Amino acid sequence: MLVLGYGLANELAKKHFERMLPFAKSTIAKLSSLTDYLLITLPMYYVDEEIAHRYARNFRQKGVIPERNQTRFLYEDYLEQCAPTLTLIGEAAKGCPNCRFIDTQSLFCEDGIHCDVFDYDCQKLLYDWGGRHPTDYGRSRYQPAYEFVVNRVYEEIGYKEDATASEEE
Repeated sequence: MLVLGYGLANELAKKHFERMLPFAKSTIAKLSSLTDYLLITLPMYYVDEEIAHRYARNFRQKGVIPERNQTRFLYEDYLEQCAPTLTLIGEAAKGCPNCRFIDTQSLFCEDGIHCDVFDYDCQKLLYDWGGRHPTDYGRSRYQPAYEFVVNRVYEEIGYKEDATASEEE
């Protein structure tokens, strides 16, 4: 599985896209030649560090739940923010029939338009103190997305769990 973050990779892709593309293509080609399927997670939205600190501090120290309109961002903002990395990944993976993408960001976007940094039903922060990574709770939300893609890959290669278990006996 290839996990690509937002941070530095996105900034580099903005400035050096043409220089990075050949290396990204060759890396994905090499990795995909070593496995039946290459799973690539897409980057997540980067919540401004100052905002993330404020949410985390207020919630942990005071139990203050931020107002919903203060914690929301648009999926369009995510696409704009992560465009360099998304474009680089998409271009580099063209012609890779065994590449599969795992979208983790849309799981933080309940209606497909608005995304949030706070789960109001469970009263949990989805991003950590620094705003770049999901909290343990946030990661548990996208675990099913990983499992779904992995299970689809197993279906495609005809993996049968009980058949493998009976072979081992």
